[in-house]
Amino acid sequence: MTSSIENTKKYDLGSFEFYQDPYNTYRKLLCGSPYYWSDENSCWFISKYRDITNCLLDKRFSADRISGFKSQLPVGMQEYLKPLMECLEKWVLFLNPPQHATVRRKINIAFSSKKIAQMEFYIDRLTSKFIDKISYSNDVDIVRDFAYPIPACIIATMLGVPESDIQKIKSCTDSLVRYFNQYNNSEVLDAARNSIIEITDYLKFTISKQKEFPQDNLMGSLIGLQSEDRFFTDNHLIANCVALLFAGHETTTNAIGNTVYLIIKNNMLSNTCQYNSLNWSGLVSESLRLETPVQRISRQATENIKIGSRFIQAGQQVFFLLGAANRDPDIFNDPDLLDCNRKEPNLAFGHGPHYCSGMNMAKFVTECTVRELFKKLGPLSLKQPILVWRKDVSVRALCSLPVQLQ
Repeated sequence: MTSSIENTKKYDLGSFEFYQDPYNTYRKLLCGSPYYWSDENSCWFISKYRDITNCLLDKRFSADRISGFKSQLPVGMQEYLKPLMECLEKWVLFLNPPQHATVRRKINIAFSSKKIAQMEFYIDRLTSKFIDKISYSNDVDIVRDFAYPIPACIIATMLGVPESDIQKIKSCTDSLVRYFNQYNNSEVLDAARNSIIEITDYLKFTISKQKEFPQDNLMGSLIGLQSEDRFFTDNHLIANCVALLFAGHETTTNAIGNTVYLIIKNNMLSNTCQYNSLNWSGLVSESLRLETPVQRISRQATENIKIGSRFIQAGQQVFFLLGAANRDPDIFNDPDLLDCNRKEPNLAFGHGPHYCSGMNMAKFVTECTVRELFKKLGPLSLKQPILVWRKDVSVRALCSLPVQLQ
């Protein structure tokens, strides 16, 4: 069986221009190369909606992307990066069944509708606090002053981390963001390794306190898993707390920022009548579709697999372009149009067994915070006509969103 790799065309998947607007490239992939092999990256890029949903249900695609990377490192580097690799390989994001289902079940309970409802008062109070701060400022950046701190406080509270320690946590998780972007950069690897050591020591103390004084929160739920499954050691507990601190706010932060941006860009809330009639739930869903916070996710083929007209060989890495699939014209009519009444489900939170456990929480927080922001502050306008998007292979997020209050 061969890979049927054809490189007659090359697509821009990493330039500054691509990061600012990836959608022209996505359109070309969707129409001309839905199964694209990149010589430069030595991996496949799959862009069609139905192909991606099928593949994410296919057990032949492994979620474990850490073992392969680790095995390619020189022996000395493997030892040096051991703290980082041993943490990452225990993340629920990278686990395969049956271990994945066990950990995920506990996380799902913590993000249930009941738990979300219990946090509604706290989320409302938190949102009001940051809106009040913004309302007295002449220098408002929605990403810095609103979209980041609220989700960070929420996930920290769920894990029993004091709000006063959030900045310390942020510096560590920022190092991990850079690692997933530039894992071949030695300085980035050093910083990620050191950050894992630092945050591990911090969480050991936090966990010991919660074991002594149990709390009904996400951390408590994961601690409870240890009595049910000996596989879930303290190292697994720490690793998944790191994963939740890393991923638990990143997607929601970007969803809030992107939603505010789309509202301003499309002049959707220029008066009270528009605010009252807006389908807020549909707006958030469309924001997640049009500016998908996580643009791509990866898997590794464990055996030779045929997709469409291509053969993917065992061991090859495959990137599923969620940002492209969410604009697939075979699924979404007029895919570049913001339509708050669409019925088709998008893939912003993935699909299959590894779909994001925090999906409902992320949607709820995004809707509550953005709706309250415009209710209290009214229409916003951009302070600068050109905005810069983060240079990140996986994330769609604005570096900043400076706005003018009216």
